[in-house]
Amino acid sequence: IIASRRGAEFVDLEKGLHSINNWVRGTCHYGMMPANGFLYVPPHACVCYINEKLNGFIALAPQIPPQFKSRVSKGASRVERGTAFGRVDERKATADDWVTYRYDSMRTCATETQVPRKLKALWDIKLGGRLTPPIVADGKVFISQIDQHHVIALDANNGKVLWEFTAGGRVNVPPTYYRGMVLFGAADGWVYCVRASDGELIWRFRGAPQDRRVCVYGQLESAHPVNSGVLVQNGIAYFAAGRSSHLDGGIYLYGVDPMTGKLLHTAHVEGPELNVKNTTDNINPTQGALTDILEGDGQLIFMRHLKFDSELRLTSAKERMPRVQAVGGFLDDTYFKRAPWFIGARANWGRLIVANDGQTAYCVRMFKSLHCLDPKNFFTPGKDGYTLLAMNLQNPKKPLWSKSIPVRVKAMVACGKLLWIAGAPDVINPRDPFAAFEGRAGAVLWAFSTESGERVAEYKLHTPPVFNGISAAHGRLYIATRDGRLVCMGR
Repeated sequence: IIASRRGAEFVDLEKGLHSINNWVRGTCHYGMMPANGFLYVPPHACVCYINEKLNGFIALAPQIPPQFKSRVSKGASRVERGTAFGRVDERKATADDWVTYRYDSMRTCATETQVPRKLKALWDIKLGGRLTPPIVADGKVFISQIDQHHVIALDANNGKVLWEFTAGGRVNVPPTYYRGMVLFGAADGWVYCVRASDGELIWRFRGAPQDRRVCVYGQLESAHPVNSGVLVQNGIAYFAAGRSSHLDGGIYLYGVDPMTGKLLHTAHVEGPELNVKNTTDNINPTQGALTDILEGDGQLIFMRHLKFDSELRLTSAKERMPRVQAVGGFLDDTYFKRAPWFIGARANWGRLIVANDGQTAYCVRMFKSLHCLDPKNFFTPGKDGYTLLAMNLQNPKKPLWSKSIPVRVKAMVACGKLLWIAGAPDVINPRDPFAAFEGRAGAVLWAFSTESGERVAEYKLHTPPVFNGISAAHGRLYIATRDGRLVCMGR
C-alpha cells in the first residue's frame, strides 16, 4: 500500500518494514500514480523537505539489483586526455574579469569594475536557443547554448565567435575560467576542461559512476549529470554528479587537479533510508540532499545545506562570512514565495541577493512577508510592483533604503556604487495577459545608486535577460537574453 501522509509511505504488508519517503511528494488532492511498473509524481508547490524533495514531473522505477549494476570505475580510468593536455598558456584572471557564475565562488554577484551610467550597445549577436549567463575573462566572453550542448567563446570587444565546443549533454551552468582554461560540467555526467584560447580539449573526467541514461525534457542525460558547475578553490576544481542522495546511488562529489584532471578528493552523499524502525520523528526527520551549484568561502565548500572541508569531508564548522543561499537552488528562476533566497540569517531574505561587503546586501521581494498561510499576504501582478531594497545584515528589520519598482527583475549585479537590474515590465495587457511573463513585452535595464536607492539611468531591452543573465567586466555589461541574444553595453 502506498500512503501519502507526508511523502510516499510504502506500507509493507508482509514484513512490516514500512518505508518513509518524504522526498517524493505529489500535488495536493491528487497524490501520485503507480502504473506501468513506475511511480509517476506530478509537479507540486510545497516547501516541506525542500532540501531533498524532487521537483518536476517524474517517473520513478525500482532500484536496480546489485548484480545488474555496472562496476564503478576508479582513478585514472575516469580521465581522458585531449590534444591540448599539458599545453596551456596559464593566463591568470583579474579582479575586473567575471570568471564564474555570479562573479565569484561565494556567488555574490558584486564586482568593483566601474560601469558608467551612460551606455550604448557596442555589439549584439544572435546565438539562438536557451543561453546560460555569460562569463568574461582573457578578453573573451564564454557562454553555453544549453540544449545544443555548446560552449562558445566570443571576442569581448566585437562579439565575433572565436570557437565552439560540443559536450555530450546539456551545459546548464556557465563555465568557470581558471589560468587559461575553461571548465564546465554537462548532463552526460562528464566534466570538461578546454583551452580558453582555442577550445581544444585538455581533459575530461567522468563524474557519473556508471554510464546510465534517463530521458529529461526530450533528451537523454546521465542518471548522474554534473549540474553543480565547477568551483575552483585553492587550486582544486570541485564538482558534483547526481540529482538526489536518494536516487541511483546518491550524489558523488569530486576534487581534481584543474591542470590534469587527477582525482584528489571524493565524497559520496547517499540516503538516508527512513523506515518505522529508525524513525520516531516524521515531522522533522533527517533529510537527504539535492545537487546544486557549489559555493566556497576559501576554506569550506557548500552544496545547499551541506558543508564540506577542502578534502570533501562533511563538517559542521562555522562559516567565515554570510553566504547567499537559494532555498530552491541557484537555478530556480521562479518567484515561489516559500522558497526564497537569504544571506546569513533567515531574516535577510529576498530574491537575486547581491552582497558586496559582508555588511550590506541588495535584493528583490515580491511578497511583504514569508507567512504562507496569511490570506492578506498575496501579490497582484501589474498593481503595486516589486520591492527593491538594501539590507543591513546586522539589522534586517530596518532596510537602508527601499522602493517599489514596476519591473519583474530577472538579473541584478552591483558594480561599485551602481546597482544594475533588468527584467520585464510589471504590466498586464488585458488582451495578452501573459506577454510580460513570457518575454513578449520588452524589458528594461535600470541603474540605482547603492547608497541612496536613487534611479540614475534607464535603458530599453528587446527582451528580458535569462535568469542571473548579466555579467559585468572591464566597464561593460554583458547580457544574455531570453531570445538567444548576447548583448554588450558600454561607453
